[in-house]
Amino acid sequence: ALALIDPTVATPIVEASLSKDDPWMVRTHAVMALQHTHGEKAAIITELADDAEVSIRGEIAVLIGNLKSSDSSHLLLNLLQDSDLGVRVHACSSTEKILGQSFGLETIVGQPTMDMSSLTSTLEAAVTALRAHIDAG
Repeated sequence: ALALIDPTVATPIVEASLSKDDPWMVRTHAVMALQHTHGEKAAIITELADDAEVSIRGEIAVLIGNLKSSDSSHLLLNLLQDSDLGVRVHACSSTEKILGQSFGLETIVGQPTMDMSSLTSTLEAAVTALRAHIDAG
């Protein structure tokens, strides 16, 4: 629904919904809505990338990829090494978008039984590629 509202009106609404005092579900949906708003998002992405709530970190990883925000590569690298597997998978998908490189994630995720060894190798390949991208500056 926010996508239908004038971005100059929607942006302050979304940003106000990101307070750590708001319930996690409200904050998660606000992060999802960020891609439909105008304005600088780097500070918000940086602040929420290490949020205690897994769903927030996962949506931040998705947002970085949807925005193709290579400026947030260092945050994405941290998310690729997150304690939660789902966050790492989202971060890997975003790394593929930013680098324009496939690590084979789509052939692993969504299978009836996920090969954890292959997934681990894929995530490690994404970490290595993103580190190289960051180092190349």
